Amino acid sequence: MKTMQYTLLSSIGLAVLLLLAGNCNQPSGTLVERPDHGFRAVFPGPVAEKTENIEAGEIRMDVVHFLHVRWDEQYELSINSLPGASTASGSEAAIRTTMEHMLQRYRGQLESKKNVRSGGIEGRDITVRTGGGGLIRTRLFEKDGKLYIATARVRGGEEMEGRAHRFIESMELL
Repeated sequence: MKTMQYTLLSSIGLAVLLLLAGNCNQPSGTLVERPDHGFRAVFPGPVAEKTENIEAGEIRMDVVHFLHVRWDEQYELSINSLPGASTASGSEAAIRTTMEHMLQRYRGQLESKKNVRSGGIEGRDITVRTGGGGLIRTRLFEKDGKLYIATARVRGGEEMEGRAHRFIESMELL
């Protein structure tokens, strides 16, 4: 009887260890994989999706937002259709405008700006330290007439900044 109990407990213990070990490599958070939009990313929690059509004069742009908000944190991936033909100069202008907006709106200092690649596409990774000590990190890519913008805005602190970096690093173009 004791041998049977020991065997049962050993089997249960082994099953729990295997279950835990199998989950070690799983991303913590919410995986959003959208082949129809051409990306995947791991958000720190539940994600809301919103689509909007923006019209300014004769320019029309469709935007899809994927958003997760916590108390002092915001994680967003937006996909913006670019009106007309996309060009390298248009992409550079969008990147420059986004960076200038981040610096002005949040009274920030540019911490880093580097080229990155995802899905064979070159993009930019921009990190800004806000006037209040927060962190904004953004990755921008242009692919097939769409501008992909992944942004994490956090108040600051090691834990929140870690989540921000993990979110940005998780973003991949498919």
